[in-house]
Amino acid sequence: MACLLSAAECFAKHVAACLPVAERGQGWWSMSCPIGRHGPPLRLHVGDRVHITYADLGKCPESEIYKWLIGKGIPAGCLKKPKDWPAAERSRQFGTEDGQLADAVLAEAFGEGTTTERLIRVVVLALGEVPEGPMCDVLADRLGLKRRIIYQATAEMRRKR
Repeated sequence: MACLLSAAECFAKHVAACLPVAERGQGWWSMSCPIGRHGPPLRLHVGDRVHITYADLGKCPESEIYKWLIGKGIPAGCLKKPKDWPAAERSRQFGTEDGQLADAVLAEAFGEGTTTERLIRVVVLALGEVPEGPMCDVLADRLGLKRRIIYQATAEMRRKR
């Protein structure tokens, strides 16, 4: 996650004030490459999608530049992710059932019906059971609806059981 500064403020605080850079015009700043010992410079710029973008004109690996910039105190969330950076793995803490529930909730949330009907179906999925009898009364009361609305919104779920 990027810092709370604007992109320009972030660049000024983390790059212009802390690294041995020289302004080159049109928003680009330049310094000798800290990774390779070659002639072409490392260029840094205020980004539009991330706070700080960079390009090593000597073609050093972006991941090496990225690690060096982080080591110099630039927040990782403010930097452009390198193209050769490994893709983030999905968390293993969630099982298949969690994924199925999330898919079902999203399908109902963006599915057919009025906003109220979709909300009711999402609540019912979160409860894990289709409300009947007194539970229907409690749900209707908490949502400020008539019991009939709850039954209509969950009719399809009732048929699937």
